Parts: sequence; C-alpha cells; structure tokens
Amino acid sequence: MKFVQPAMFAIVWFGIFNFAASAQSATWNGGTGQWNKTPTNWTCSYGPCGPPNGSAWSALIGSGNVNSGTPVNSGLIAVSGAGTLTMNDTSLSVNQLNVGAGGGQGIVNIMNGATVGNDGNLSSQIQIGAGAGTTGTMTVSGSSVVMNAVGIGTGGTGTMSLDNSTLTTGFLTIGSRGKLAVGANTTVEAETGFTLQGGELSFMLDSASEYGTFSSNHGTFDGTIDFDFSDGFAPTAGESFALITASGGGDFSGASYQVDGLESGFQYSIQDEPYGLTLVALDNGISTTITSAAPEPGGFWLMLAAGVTLFVVKVQRHKQA
Repeated sequence: MKFVQPAMFAIVWFGIFNFAASAQSATWNGGTGQWNKTPTNWTCSYGPCGPPNGSAWSALIGSGNVNSGTPVNSGLIAVSGAGTLTMNDTSLSVNQLNVGAGGGQGIVNIMNGATVGNDGNLSSQIQIGAGAGTTGTMTVSGSSVVMNAVGIGTGGTGTMSLDNSTLTTGFLTIGSRGKLAVGANTTVEAETGFTLQGGELSFMLDSASEYGTFSSNHGTFDGTIDFDFSDGFAPTAGESFALITASGGGDFSGASYQVDGLESGFQYSIQDEPYGLTLVALDNGISTTITSAAPEPGGFWLMLAAGVTLFVVKVQRHKQA
C-alpha cells in the first residue's frame, strides 16, 4: 500500500468544532446502543436523523457507549467526553478517527477480528489525544488497523495498546504524552516514517517466542523504549529478542531503556543499531510476577495418598481411644 505524508495532521486538529459546519453531521445522545440499530439515539441539527452512513458524514460520540457488530462507514468520527465506541468482529471504514477531542476523553475498542481502515484512502488518519487537555485511549485486540497516519499523544495524552493484532500505517508519531504498547503476537509497521518525541514505545514479552515487533523505513527514537516481561516470564542468559527493524536507518541516540516485570539488577545489551534493535539477556532474569501453577500430576497423587494415610491414622487412633 502506498502512503503519503500528511500535512502535520492539520485536518484533524479541529477536533469537534467543525461538526456544525456540515449538514451531514450527527451526535450520539448518550446511553448504550448499537450504531446502526438504535437510530433514535442520533440527532442532527434539524432533529433525529438516523445513524451516520457514508464518507460525507461526521459523527460525534460525546457520552454514552456505542457498540457495533455490523459495518460502520463515516467520514469523521470523534469520540470525546465520556464517550466509548466498540467495534466487535466487524469493519470500521473512516477517513479520520479522533479519540479524545474538544478537551474531553474518549475510548475506542477494536476487538475480536474487527478491521479499521479506509480502502486505500491516502488522507486517512487516527489521532489519539491530539489536542491540549484531551485524553484518548484506543485498544486493539485480535484485530487489524490500516491507516495512512497515526498520531498518539501529539497534543494531549494518548495511549494505543495492541495485543495479537496488526497496525499498518505510513507515518506514526508518538508525542511527549503518548504511549504505544505492542503486545504479544503483534506486528506494527510504519512503512514510511516513525517519530518518537519523548513518549514511550513499550514491548510486552510473554515468552521467548511470544512478543511483538515494530518495523519502519526511517525512525527517530527520542523517548523511552520499555521492555515489559509479563506472565511470569523471565529471560535466560543468551536469549535475544529482535524487536525493532529500521531498514533505512534509525536514530537511537535520544532513546532511554526501561525494564519492567523483572527484579532489579537484570543485565542486558542492545544490539543492531542503527538498523534495528535487538535485546540480549546477559544473565538470568527473575520475574516479579507471581503465577499460580496447578500441581504436577505426580504431586497431586502424592498429596492425595498423604491425605488418605493421615485420615486412616486418625480413624485408628479414634478407635483405640
């Protein structure tokens, strides 16, 4: 897919303020309902108007919870205030998705095989926490997102978390109050360029083979790169994790590194700069995560036998008494 350089995300900076300028704009009235199945919850300036449908529409979700298990098509969607949009096993076709707008908060959940994109629209964008005072959170689980440009925390506070998912974009920017969490079995690809501007790029490592990867043609990594060992996993000396590929070169001179989920003192090295990043364990890590494991089958029978023996002994003692 071919991606083009966005004009500094200029189209989406207006947040919710241009909604009134479009005759085809709709506002969710609040409460919980389905995008396409609860038409009375949508209101236009001229009254009830049914669900937004088509690239000429703008939709504002400022409160309430909007769910959809059927395809949604809208030119612009802004989720702000106390609004939540959840796409479940269906498609979301949108030119611009603004999560957190107009000084409020916004939550978007993409889950269970859902897809987000706009069939090759070269101006398609996602902004998560773009404007000052905004907070946006987008969670992608078992799903895929394809957009021309993605910005996270470029003006406000933004978090994008992916697990068992894919994110494909041309340009990806993480601002000073932004965080991109790359979960296990996740692939993130910024085909044209990537900029980390003081925010955080986090990788969750669940095992020696279960972790996410990030790739970009060119990248500036000026912020925190976090290695988050989870589910009780701790690496052993010599294990390596190829997390970042920067085929055209990457600048890691401004990067700082952080380890979570392991006891302090874990030793590691960073290799392959400037064309990528591989984390190499120099010693054995010790997990700080407590996991409860089921007893081994042999251990179970031993405990059962011990319990029966103790019961018999108690019965015999009782009879003797």
